[in-house]
Parts: sequence; C-alpha cells; structure tokens
Amino acid sequence: MSGLPTGLVPSFNNVKTCFRVDDSDVPRTHDIDNLKMRCSRLRKNLGVSAKLLSESKGRCWMLTLTYADANGWKPTHIRDCLRHLRQWLWRSFKWRLRYLWVMETQDRKSGPQKGQFAPHYHPVIWVPHQVSQFDLRMDERGWWPHGLTNAVKAIAPVRYVMKYASKFDSVGSFPKGARCYGIGGLDQVGRSIRSWLNLPSFVQGRASIACNWRRSKGGGWQSPSGQWWPSEWALLERGKHSAQLLRVFNHPRIVDACGPFSWSPTFQVPA
Repeated sequence: MSGLPTGLVPSFNNVKTCFRVDDSDVPRTHDIDNLKMRCSRLRKNLGVSAKLLSESKGRCWMLTLTYADANGWKPTHIRDCLRHLRQWLWRSFKWRLRYLWVMETQDRKSGPQKGQFAPHYHPVIWVPHQVSQFDLRMDERGWWPHGLTNAVKAIAPVRYVMKYASKFDSVGSFPKGARCYGIGGLDQVGRSIRSWLNLPSFVQGRASIACNWRRSKGGGWQSPSGQWWPSEWALLERGKHSAQLLRVFNHPRIVDACGPFSWSPTFQVPA
C-alpha cells in the first residue's frame, strides 16, 4: 500500500479503495457525550499511571489541598505547589518526584459561601521514606497559601485514585479552564505505555509502545515510516455537551491488541 503525502487530507473520492468503509455492519454514525468521553479518558490514564507509579520505589502519600475562598482558584496553583515540592526533594534527596492528582468540587455546606462549589485537589505522591508527615505540611511551608492541607500515608494508592476518578460521572461545577487531573514522573516506558493507550484502535494494532505514530497536520495519523492514515471518523455535528461522528473509513485490524505490547520480547524503549 503506497503512502500518501504527509499533512494532506484527500477528498473521499480520491482515497485508495482499501480505506473505504465496506458494507459490513459497522455503524455509520456514533453519538458521543463530551463529559462521558472526558471521564473515560481520565479513568484510563489515571488507572494505568497509578499502577505504573505504584511499582516504583519510595513511600506513597495521599494529600488534600483545599481553598479557603471558594472563588480563589487559579490554574497555576497546583503547578506551583508541586514545583516547590519537586525542587525541595531534588535538593534534599536527589529524588525525582512522581505524582498524580485529581481535582474535585463540592458545594460548601456552611459559612458565608454556603452553596457555592469549591474546588480542591487530591495529589498522590511517591517520595523517599525519610520524608515525614511534617515535611508535607504544604500550607505551613508556604507551598500552598490558598487554604489548608493534609497528608496521610497511602495503603492502597491505586484504589484511592480510582475512587475519586469514579466520581466524575456526576461532575459538578469545575472552574472554567480547569484540568481534571495531572500526571508526572513516569519513566520513558511508562510514558510510552500511556501514549499507546490513547491511540485509536486501528493504530494500536499496528504499533507497539516503541512505535512513534503522530497526528498529521490537517487530520489523520502518520506512521513511523511516514505513511499517512486517514482517521476513521469525521465530525458531523458538535454541540456544547455532545457530538455526532460519521464513519468515513474502516481500516482492517491486523493485530488483536488487547493491551500495550512490544514486537520483541526483549524490547527496550530507546533513549
């Protein structure tokens, strides 16, 4: 099968026959709920990252970062807090911080801001065994000047993370522009596994975790050899809370990829 020019999106009439949708029972349209899709992606990424990070060295702590002012949130707060912690760990222990976090919102039950949705964060971190609960008082150290913090040793970090991830089916009112979760500190193999999980299924069967598939400018995907593959779905209609997709291609699946894999049993991700 000859390659198509990178970055060009040909009209449907000019695409090779092998890319066309056949007459099988493949649904031609698909309705997606934006929130459910976002939640599904969140759970998938948090689940695999929590498992990978739990296999690493160090002790796991569960933190809670709250806001004194329900309207005091800014997108840089969690970044700045983790940056302080990361720098301190490196200076003190030459330790690379590994973490993930989930944002949650709850309405205030009392006080002058009763009824307002207030965000807070649940970071899970892996740090040296020498680090104590006192060291992780982010508010007292000035690393979280926006409210109170708490730190508890984690017994089952994966279960803890997935418990909060499961709440996103009924997400309340997130601040505009807020990220629902964050992940950091995965090694190269872990990052490759996570990237593979976010590929479309027709690419997953053609790509091990070492294969460098990339989105093409203008749509579609580009293989490591430079071959262009059009996306199987095109946007038909987009609304505020949902979208409808039209199936325009049906790429044959060449490998039943039920999880991240390598073509070679002795594979190592190159540096």
